[in-house]
Amino acid sequence: MELARGVVHVEVMPADWTLNGAGVAAFVDRLPGVRRKMLGAGARLPRRVFTDRGTGMYNPHGKVVSEYSDAVDRNGFHLYWGTDASKQAPDMGDVLLHETAVSWFRNVLRKDKPNGLPWEETQVEWAVRARKAVAYVNQEYDVAGLCRQFPSRIRDVIDGEGERLNK
Repeated sequence: MELARGVVHVEVMPADWTLNGAGVAAFVDRLPGVRRKMLGAGARLPRRVFTDRGTGMYNPHGKVVSEYSDAVDRNGFHLYWGTDASKQAPDMGDVLLHETAVSWFRNVLRKDKPNGLPWEETQVEWAVRARKAVAYVNQEYDVAGLCRQFPSRIRDVIDGEGERLNK
């Protein structure tokens, strides 16, 4: 999932895509086109990449995965956490904006069930449902407001002395 400048986008990767350094690098190689599709032909594209410490991006100790880092550099992006995200808590979903967008997306998908058995849904069928869900999220949720919340969420964590947020 990509969240940038008040827009949510889900990019469906090929069926043989894997969640590892090479797979995440393949996504990053597509990211300029994804952002262009999201934000428009004339838009100034964000160059910062803000992620959690997920698989394929950072190892369990918070060090960047080399394939991911190389793809970020190759495409002219900059990692928010740099090559060492060890200071980032491994579980901080309350703070990360994309986690809120993911929850919105999942809630919409829960209401739009596949036509048949879920495990028989094809990737193409799922992609159609995903595009509808993203369109709904972008229209019905305050995505632009979400994109401005990071500073206040950080303040809330500090004020709460590290306790979970009530968002």
